[in-house]
Amino acid sequence: MNDRDKTIREKLVERLAAVSVDAHNLAIEVEMGRVFVSGSVPSEEQRERAIEALAGAHDIEIFVRPVAPVGPGTITTETGKAT
Repeated sequence: MNDRDKTIREKLVERLAAVSVDAHNLAIEVEMGRVFVSGSVPSEEQRERAIEALAGAHDIEIFVRPVAPVGPGTITTETGKAT
C-alpha cells in the first residue's frame, strides 16, 4: 500500500467513526486508489450509515452485511463508484 492508499484508508476509517459505525469487523483495503470494504456491522442501521459515509469517496466496492442477516441466507451487497 502506497502513501496515497494509506491516506485514503485513514480518511475512510475517520468517516466511519464520525457516523458511529463499529468498524471492528470490517476489512478496508485500498489498492491503487480502489477501495474494497467487506465484513459485518452490528445492525442494518449501521450498515446503511457505513454505506452512506463511504459512498462517493473513491472508486469503491462495498460488501457489508449486518450481523443478523435480513432474511434466511441473505447477504446484502452494494457497490458504489465516485463520479
